Amino acid sequence: MKTGEFWELGGVSDAQLRRELTVLLANGYRTEARIVAHIAEVEERRLHSKDGCSSLFEYCVKQLGLSESEAFHRLTAARIARRFPPLFAMLERRELHLTAVCLLRDYITPENHLELLEEASHKTKFQVQELLARRFPRPDVVSRIRKLPTAIATSPTLPAWSGRPAAELPSASATPATPATPATPPSSVPRAVPVAPARATIEPASEARYRIQLNASAALKEKLELFKALVSHSVPSGDIAAVLERALDLALEQAEKQRFAKTERPRSSRTQMVKRTSLHREHREHIPNAVQREVAERDGLRCSYVGASGCRCLARAFLQIHHEQPWARGGASTSENLRLLCASHNRLLAERDFGVSHVAARRAARQGPKTETINETSHTRE
Repeated sequence: MKTGEFWELGGVSDAQLRRELTVLLANGYRTEARIVAHIAEVEERRLHSKDGCSSLFEYCVKQLGLSESEAFHRLTAARIARRFPPLFAMLERRELHLTAVCLLRDYITPENHLELLEEASHKTKFQVQELLARRFPRPDVVSRIRKLPTAIATSPTLPAWSGRPAAELPSASATPATPATPATPPSSVPRAVPVAPARATIEPASEARYRIQLNASAALKEKLELFKALVSHSVPSGDIAAVLERALDLALEQAEKQRFAKTERPRSSRTQMVKRTSLHREHREHIPNAVQREVAERDGLRCSYVGASGCRCLARAFLQIHHEQPWARGGASTSENLRLLCASHNRLLAERDFGVSHVAARRAARQGPKTETINETSHTRE
């Protein structure tokens, strides 16, 4: 039932949808820049104090209804832009996003602000982190393994920094979306609640060095120790980073061999084509190993899909071999007719060739997990 609400976009054309989204984003950027400017002026006039709030952060959360994360990012941007006004215009043009501004907070100075803002423009969060690591490198940390304490959290309460003065906001490197749980009052009894596991993180430390942090199971730790002992002759230092790199070298070699038949002594493609030509078209033929290797090398082990704007997909996971002319319609399993696609784009082209309902029915018939193998895709098996 259609009610004419703004989210009912089924009748909008693709071109119109893209155009309207671009306009909405541009308007949003202009609004965001003005919100930051108004917050800066509120602090300048100390209106938050006049409205009964002890800090501007409290004002943003309680009076404006922002989340702690939204308040942190906008307040930080407002203070930096107050010092360096060109930032307001860069926010309006979306040359910088709020996350990037917060990352720059501890590094921007009157001497470097123009250069740093320009260099950070149009970059993702990770690219800004790499930029800062290159310009302000940090020393390596010591590689080590330590046992983590049992995670226990108390009953949910207000975030720890919701009542702090604005000057005591966490640093830009902190994660405002998950503030620490405040101390439980003596009168209450701590109650254990499930705690979401921390995600692995990769953070640039200098131009060519990264800090990697993850939580490992006891089984993984045991495997690491065993592998460390087995490669002790080739990695006598026992450095964890060197041991892991050696393990990944071996794993990559094995994975590429399994996925794309990569080998140092490949057999000729002619030998492998003999069996292929004798197969009946009722059963999907095996793509010769030599052809798989050629396609993988040509496409750089990456999805080869290029959008209408000329942007190529960056995906390297869940790659599948795709027939440009579908195999079911006589397409050959040759390198000229094959390309690597991620699962999403392989399905997109399958829907283009066979229709959305047909592909959905075939996927349902195969019951999910079997559709994710490299040579058994909705497109190549039609």
